[in-house]
Amino acid sequence: MKRVFILLLSVIMILSVGCERKSIGTNLKTVGDKVLESDSDFSNYKEIFSDYQGAKEITEFDKNVTAEIPVIIIGDYFCSVFFINNRTINSLSLVFYSEDNDLTVDELEEKLVQELKKAYPKLEHYEEIIKGKVYEGEQFSDTENGFSVVLTKYIDDSFYDDNITITYSKDKLFKNK
Repeated sequence: MKRVFILLLSVIMILSVGCERKSIGTNLKTVGDKVLESDSDFSNYKEIFSDYQGAKEITEFDKNVTAEIPVIIIGDYFCSVFFINNRTINSLSLVFYSEDNDLTVDELEEKLVQELKKAYPKLEHYEEIIKGKVYEGEQFSDTENGFSVVLTKYIDDSFYDDNITITYSKDKLFKNK
């Protein structure tokens, strides 16, 4: 009986270790680096996720200067990707829906903040009020290069399903002096 208990406990421990999600901190940094390197036409947007599962579904930039990947897998996380290439910025948003990742939005936020802090250790907390609603998250700004990374939590929002969005932006009009 003792052997069965030890064997069962060993199996549970192995399974619980196996259930831990893969780190995506380096992936988040690589994505940011590629946005920072992007040219004014955002011509490298298809290359950013070329090695990821789901990337073949990428759309072309349309009349509204947007493109998207409906679902992509980064590490063990599912997200949607939205690209914007307008006159002033190149922007890329990773939208992680809590229901797609079998986590509550709070659990998802906690895990993604930890991962983003690996990529951007100088991440800082922020709060913003838009139309009377408080949005909060984490942000990193590289003022020398006109680059920023913002993590925002959307919960109980009439427009969005509960999600965590990480947005990378590069200001095209920024001139490094």
